[in-house]
Amino acid sequence: MIDKNGSGMLRGMVASAAVLMLFGGMCVADEWGDWGDWGDWEETDDWSRQLAGEIYVVGQMVGSDTVTYGGIAEDEIDSFTAYGIGVGISQGYFAVNTEFLMGSTSEVWAGSVEADADIWFWNVNVDWNVLPTRLTPVLTGGVGLVNMEGESGDGTTYEEDTFTYNLGAGGRWDITDHIVIKVIYRITWGEFESADEANQFEGLLASVGYVFR
Repeated sequence: MIDKNGSGMLRGMVASAAVLMLFGGMCVADEWGDWGDWGDWEETDDWSRQLAGEIYVVGQMVGSDTVTYGGIAEDEIDSFTAYGIGVGISQGYFAVNTEFLMGSTSEVWAGSVEADADIWFWNVNVDWNVLPTRLTPVLTGGVGLVNMEGESGDGTTYEEDTFTYNLGAGGRWDITDHIVIKVIYRITWGEFESADEANQFEGLLASVGYVFR
């Protein structure tokens, strides 16, 4: 669970900046050769960000904030892990990808009513690969949908969904011409019907993929 009053957003921004700076520093070290002779990680004449397709598996550790409904009842969603699959296409510095993630969590309404819920996300994102090298910082943003379906202890069921938008920062490493990993800290916002404000879902996302060249 993420604290309200702006602290959750601030923490997300700090985490995103930290991940971006980490990968930026790794890229600088790589360019200067500070890692020693671990292999040719730099861009070579026979490798570039040419038109390519990707398929990948992805997981995200997701935390959420507390949201009020009707100005009275509070809804607290526990942290959870979502897993899924995605596909994308890249050309030059930019990539477009779409992915589907699912997870299970629990929530507490009005401080006492507990419920178990399944939640899924569908996103379409545009990535900016900042550098033309195998190891590069990445900035990303996109839109999508989130759906939550659950059942409380007394048997009451519910389902709600809404549009979302997201921002993130991290890094991408093309280990070989066909294997790529990405690590991104991503924040997603979406306001469910009757909620007084948007939920903020955030956490570290990691993916491993195969590139078709």
